[in-house]
Amino acid sequence: MSRENLYARAAAKEADIAREIEEICHYVYAHAELGGKEYESSKYLARLMEKHGFQVRYPLGTQDTAFRADYGQGSGPLVCFLAEYDALPGYGPEKKPGHACGHNWIAAHCCGTALVLKELADELNCRVCVVGAPAEETYGGKVIAAREGFYDDVDAAIQFHPSDRTSLMNNMLAINSYKFTFHGKAAHAAAHPWDGVNALDAVIGTFVGINALRQHLRPDARIHGIVTEGGQAPNIIPDRASCYFFVRARRRAYLDEVCEKVNAIAQAAAKMAGARLETTSPDLPFDNFLEAPAMTKLAKKHLDALDIPIWQDAERASGSSDVGNVSYICPCLLMGAEISENGVGFSAHEEATLPMADSEAACAALHRFVNAAARIAIDIWLEPDLLKQMKAEVAAGRDQR
Repeated sequence: MSRENLYARAAAKEADIAREIEEICHYVYAHAELGGKEYESSKYLARLMEKHGFQVRYPLGTQDTAFRADYGQGSGPLVCFLAEYDALPGYGPEKKPGHACGHNWIAAHCCGTALVLKELADELNCRVCVVGAPAEETYGGKVIAAREGFYDDVDAAIQFHPSDRTSLMNNMLAINSYKFTFHGKAAHAAAHPWDGVNALDAVIGTFVGINALRQHLRPDARIHGIVTEGGQAPNIIPDRASCYFFVRARRRAYLDEVCEKVNAIAQAAAKMAGARLETTSPDLPFDNFLEAPAMTKLAKKHLDALDIPIWQDAERASGSSDVGNVSYICPCLLMGAEISENGVGFSAHEEATLPMADSEAACAALHRFVNAAARIAIDIWLEPDLLKQMKAEVAAGRDQR
């Protein structure tokens, strides 16, 4: 059977189940849950995939709201779709959780594409899976799933993420987090301040030191922080103060160098103030996204074939994602998928475009990008030399960590 025929059959299947794919988007949007608490969404997705003949593990490992759904017994490649379904806090008059990052759309896209590919998996002796991981917005469920080995047998992984434009998301930065808590000694700030040890001085010193460090950092490094605790009253020397920082860089190796300097600054600030320093890492470390250029080229080929324009700004500012940790295990594709209405594009985390995550435009984009992802997966299934090249590129990038 010709490759074009397989693409056509995948498109026909997508059209057959289009309303069910849209329903996934609607359901998860209507049941917005914060990271680690996505009980309704994860249960719905796991049961849906099980109903369609997938072998489902739920919960998965140590995470109550993670799941993995597998289809196919063949010896061919396993293509994985990286589902997310956690919401963000603080939207609307009542400040409720909402899918302002469009993870409801990601869940629909991943599960929908897997359902399409199920129609061809047995015939092509290949396999498809969906790994649903919680809390991308907070602690990063994929980091835990990766540590527990749930991507180890995956040959290639794919995620499309809602955006205001279709683009490669290859600039995702590695990130570490630190909370510096300084312990001093309280005293009356007017009567006998000399008896106190000002923990807030150590926090201020940390910020001053980090700001001085910035001129010596490479352009891709980012350090941003907040004061989380600064004392109780102006007339009391603060005996406890704390600050919380994110430190990012394009490569994990350089990030580790920057983090050493940030920690040294906090230690020096504690010594200057005479305070005791307590350091914790509240969030799991995300790796930078490791691109497999052959996979990028494959994605461009199919997006071009479907007349989906790609934004070419390779230096566009970027954040961080736990997809980066998966990209160090197997070749990954991470792309922005344009959703727009009346000339306005979906802007992640913004309340103004929150409804767009469950709009007619979102559904139209779902169908476009399910078709694109299915075509990409079919080529990965059918081209062992291409897959071998992708894996070699990841191995080379990993060595340059």
